[in-house]
Amino acid sequence: MALTLAELLSTGDLKEARVVAGQAWLNNRVENVGAVSQAWDVDYPLCRHMLLWVRLEQVCRPVEQEELVTRAYAAGAAGVAVHIVGGKVCPLEALCRSADNLGLPVLILPLEMDFHRLAGLVLSERNLRATQLIGPLLHENFYDDVLAY
Repeated sequence: MALTLAELLSTGDLKEARVVAGQAWLNNRVENVGAVSQAWDVDYPLCRHMLLWVRLEQVCRPVEQEELVTRAYAAGAAGVAVHIVGGKVCPLEALCRSADNLGLPVLILPLEMDFHRLAGLVLSERNLRATQLIGPLLHENFYDDVLAY
């Protein structure tokens, strides 16, 4: 049972995130989270189904934003999660335009959503789903045996 961006956005602190581009592609599958500091960090196949976390000031120029989206899309990333911190103001037009054209969701994260918090949220949601999926298949004695160790 795959976890999608739409489902992820309905959990925990991500309820506060805003989708600024690629709304039609929120059914993209999310398997992991990766932090990138520049567009050239995005590499296929490592980023396939990955939600890419980036600080906006690291891709402030329009050419960097377009390159990030192009590489993320080519790598099969689930989307780009943008963390805005500090006082540097960067326009998002190039990022949003490129993402809409290619079909890649872009999220603006809540201020307190750093990489570790986002990764923890995604991984715990994935683990919860996996447990729910296999739970009915496991016999009660299995749990007793596991807890005995």
